Amino acid sequence: MSVTPARIGTGTVLPTQLRRRRSRHRIGPEAVVARQRRVFGGVQVGAAFFGWVTAVGMTVLLTSGVLALMIAIGVVLGTDPNSATDGAASNAVAVSILGAILLAVVLFGAFLCGGYVAARMARFDGLLQGVAVCGWTVGVPVALFLLALVLDLGFRDVALSLVPGIATVALGLGALGVAALGAVAGGLLGERYHRVVDRVGLTESLPSDADAEERA
Repeated sequence: MSVTPARIGTGTVLPTQLRRRRSRHRIGPEAVVARQRRVFGGVQVGAAFFGWVTAVGMTVLLTSGVLALMIAIGVVLGTDPNSATDGAASNAVAVSILGAILLAVVLFGAFLCGGYVAARMARFDGLLQGVAVCGWTVGVPVALFLLALVLDLGFRDVALSLVPGIATVALGLGALGVAALGAVAGGLLGERYHRVVDRVGLTESLPSDADAEERA
């Protein structure tokens, strides 16, 4: 099958020459992703909010799952509730360590899901989306606390009674640190998914019209 040369201006360009000219002006996949990141990158507040909502919901679900598992284990082993309470009181240190480990696992898993959702929605800058999810985690309680103080709708005394002590602050900072690690890890995983899709879509070589004509 004959190949019809392309006419550009007053000259005649063969298909091979036309492909060479196109290849000189073709944008690489890295440049495409970089351009998209400049336009759509940065912290996406809406995506981070829905990531935070996901993290809160997963915290409730995982906590309920852990409690249900502990109750099921107690039923299977035939543990008496009164003896279990006495045993926990006599081994307060071990129970506290176990509770801290379970809390860390729950928070890490929940905010891993939240950061992943935020990064999947935002597509770029997964680390920043994970940090933004933690920002919502801190910002919402602080905003509600200040709102209760400013409006004084009968909750001022309750709000002031919720001012934490040093031990509570330390525990909260530790929990926030674990949640931040989970959110950042989830954000990086969510962004990695999009980079895999971009790599397949932007680097997969597809036959051009000129190649198809030559093969025909």
